[in-house]
Amino acid sequence: MDLYAMLQYNFSKAQFFLKEKKDTHVELPEKNYEEVSELINMLYPPYSFKITDVNVMPTLVLANEWQIANIKEQCEQLLQKQLKERGVQISLEYLAIAERYHCQNLHEDSLMMAIHIVQANMKKNAFFTELSENTKQQIRNQRLDFLEKHILQCKEQCDKQYYASATGAINSLVAKIMK
Repeated sequence: MDLYAMLQYNFSKAQFFLKEKKDTHVELPEKNYEEVSELINMLYPPYSFKITDVNVMPTLVLANEWQIANIKEQCEQLLQKQLKERGVQISLEYLAIAERYHCQNLHEDSLMMAIHIVQANMKKNAFFTELSENTKQQIRNQRLDFLEKHILQCKEQCDKQYYASATGAINSLVAKIMK
């Protein structure tokens, strides 16, 4: 349900319960005036505020909290663009953001980049600790799929001796990953 529909429902169905009905202003504790103002201006057509690198995160937080799907989607698209531009080094950060704010497309894109981070570096990354166990398992599974795919490619292109040593190395990596 978008913000307009929520407000319309609240005012039409429960007007007499709302203290704000008679007030000239509504309290929004812990909210930044500029961020809320920008978000509200994005909802009304005469204003043309754009989601930018500067306002994307506060806008995403508010759009998620207030369930404004179209603005949340625009934020997600900008974050996906940033991810593609900046690459692997921000993939864990964006994976944590995607998980926190339920951005499925950003989650998928970030996950596919995160599998390329060296395991030791991943565990040291502060954003890795924020991830759910489910997402950490998804990373492990995607890494295994990636390794298996490359083993098969190696098998097709390399001689049997090299394939056997590569398979042994991969099996020891898999054992370490699964610990």
